[in-house]
Amino acid sequence: MSDFPDVAFLLAGDFNARTKHLDDYIPSDDVDYIFQCNTAYPVTHFVCQENRFGSALIDLCCTHGVHIFNGRLYGDTDGHCTCTANDGKSLADYVIGLTELFNCCTDFYFESEDFSDHFPACCRLTFQCTAGYDETMNQSTLNRSCSYKWKESCVNTFIESFSHLFPRFSSNLIAANCIEKLEEFNALYKQAGMSMPGSIQVNTTQPDWWDDECSWTKRTNYKYLRRFRASNLQSDFDLYISQRRLFKTV
Repeated sequence: MSDFPDVAFLLAGDFNARTKHLDDYIPSDDVDYIFQCNTAYPVTHFVCQENRFGSALIDLCCTHGVHIFNGRLYGDTDGHCTCTANDGKSLADYVIGLTELFNCCTDFYFESEDFSDHFPACCRLTFQCTAGYDETMNQSTLNRSCSYKWKESCVNTFIESFSHLFPRFSSNLIAANCIEKLEEFNALYKQAGMSMPGSIQVNTTQPDWWDDECSWTKRTNYKYLRRFRASNLQSDFDLYISQRRLFKTV
């Protein structure tokens, strides 16, 4: 972070960090000054015991002037748990950002979707645009990223494409420029890889074995999850975990 002093950092994800009562600012400083606004942002202290990752996260916050969004803003002022791994609950997922970004945050909460052991975070930031917008810009001018998946069935196609492209590249390759030609070679390899692009299949319908019992169990699972997220009570959490186990065995 110190290498980019003019960049407003926002970090989010599973930090596997437990911070409990640790403050993410220097306690002797004034909280209003820390957040540079008239309204201080008190933080809800989290119930899980701190660990060394949590201490490291707090050190990062205090050193670089970034602070934890969890337990402070909008729909997460209570500091909800973010992870239910191993049938327990903890707060291991964070959104942290520079002081200046607190005033730009217009919404923050964790969704009630349990397609993994971690709940998805939703953080909305609103900025005033100071740069001009070029309406002539189109998709072709933007940087595009591609991913490739090796397919044995397309090996011959790849070799044929690569063999066609490589001779022109190798004719200009000498010992003195082999390092600077590495990026060009990578681009060549990716161009040949376009003959075997990876694909992602999304199922829009349920599998053949899905029946009314599966649908009912899924709805009940989400009902108990929403109840727990609203109350944050241990009893509701236990009901949700019990229903989730049942849903996974259907």
